[in-house]
Amino acid sequence: MSLAELDNVLKNSQFKGRITDYSANIAIVEFESLQKSKYYVNDLMKIQYILGGCQKIAEIYDFIDIQTIYDGFPKIIEKFKKIDFTRKGILKVINFTLNKIFPRIQNESLFYAVSIYPNLFDDDYYSDVLVKHFLPFLNKSIMILLKENGAEKSLYYKYPEENIKAGNLNPIFPHHLIKYGLFNKDRAEIIFGFTEEGVYIARTFTTDDPNFKKRLTKKDHLRSSKAVFRQN
Repeated sequence: MSLAELDNVLKNSQFKGRITDYSANIAIVEFESLQKSKYYVNDLMKIQYILGGCQKIAEIYDFIDIQTIYDGFPKIIEKFKKIDFTRKGILKVINFTLNKIFPRIQNESLFYAVSIYPNLFDDDYYSDVLVKHFLPFLNKSIMILLKENGAEKSLYYKYPEENIKAGNLNPIFPHHLIKYGLFNKDRAEIIFGFTEEGVYIARTFTTDDPNFKKRLTKKDHLRSSKAVFRQN
């Protein structure tokens, strides 16, 4: 679906909102009052149905500007101290989001899958840096952070190693969210969605699978007025 179609829905449906940022793969939407609804997640499912081409809807918890990502994960490594310093800063932001992504961490056994939505899938920075270096960094670092925050066990979804080495990787598909129970409160798909401005850190709330649909219940998670949409 196009941004124009999404914008039309946001202006003319009961779910008022505006597009605040976008790339070829995601659109960032800020709603006027959707989060006030008692059936917030049900409303997101309705929006997903109306939009048709929307594969996932996720709630955004934080943002990192693109220059910080480039400094922490450059195409060519030159200044190791700067890279290390920047990566520590990135981890601080991620750590701040974890208690929002997981309602409870202490003494829990947690499982997550990291999905990266780049600005462009055919960009060399995605295949050479984000897939080969940023993704492994996220997988291992989040696992460590969760344990430091008191998790009894922390495991992550492992993508095929041959795809990572080749730099040819798709985010997990809707049926994977169902298969691995990633809507459960102790499991999550953590999205890192890129635009030209930076990367949005989010958790998937709803997905559109042709064979099965599932949603989070309202009591499971905190709410915000932003969501990120996957576009075909």
